[in-house]
Amino acid sequence: MKKLIITFLSIFFAVSVHAQTWTAGTGLLYNNPLTTKIGIGTMYPNQALHVVNGNILISKTSTYAAGQDTNRAPGSTNGSIMFGSDITPSCISGNWAIEYLDGDDGAYGLNFWKPYNGCVGTGTMNFALFLQDNGNIGIGTSSPAEKLTVNGKICAKEVRVALSGAPCWPDYVFSPQHKLLSLEETEQYITKNKHLPEIPSSAEVEDNGIALGEMNALLLKKIEELTLHVIELQKQINDLKSNNKKGE
Repeated sequence: MKKLIITFLSIFFAVSVHAQTWTAGTGLLYNNPLTTKIGIGTMYPNQALHVVNGNILISKTSTYAAGQDTNRAPGSTNGSIMFGSDITPSCISGNWAIEYLDGDDGAYGLNFWKPYNGCVGTGTMNFALFLQDNGNIGIGTSSPAEKLTVNGKICAKEVRVALSGAPCWPDYVFSPQHKLLSLEETEQYITKNKHLPEIPSSAEVEDNGIALGEMNALLLKKIEELTLHVIELQKQINDLKSNNKKGE
C-alpha cells in the first residue's frame, strides 16, 4: 500500500510540474507554466493557445448583450486560427491559417493564408482565398472586383456563360432588316481604326480585359457576316460561270 501511494504521488507531482489543470464542463484546460502556453483538450500546447477537437472565436472586440458579460474587450491586433495535422517541433504553426482583416493591407474580410514554417511541402502564401466583406471572393488577391476574381490561371473541364438581354446572340444577322456592311465599308473602317468594327482595340483589351460571353457573341456575329459575304460572292461566281457558258 505504501509503495502504491508513493507511485501515485510521483505521477501527480510529474503532471503538476508539467501543467496546471482546470476542469470546465466536460473539457479540460491545461496551462503549461514552463512555456506560458495554454492547451484545451491537450496537455502539450505548441502555441499560445492550442485547441484539439474544438472551435475558437477570435475578434477585436466583444459586444454587449443583455444578461451576458458586460466587459468589453479592448481593440487588439488580428489573430489567426491555425490548422495542421501532425504538429512537431519543426512544424508548430500548422499548414493553414484564417484571420479577419479590418483594413490591414487595405483589405476587409476573411483571409485564408499559409504560414511559413518547417512543415513538409508548405511555404508562406497570403490571400490564398479571400472572402471580402461585400461578398466578393478573391483567389490570390485581397481586392476582388467581381463575385470571383482570380489572380492567376484557371483550369476547368467546362465553363458555361449565361447571357441575358435581347439580343444576346447574333441570329439577327440573318434577318432581312439587318444592315450588312459592304466589304468596301469594312476595308475603310479597318484602314482607319486597325481593328474590325464593334471589336475592341488591343489598347481597350489591355486596359479592361474582355467579357467572354460578349466577345464570343461578337466573334460569332463576324463569322455570320463573313458567311453572308461568302454566299454573295459565290452567287457572283456562279453568275460569271453561267454567263461564260452562254458566250461559248
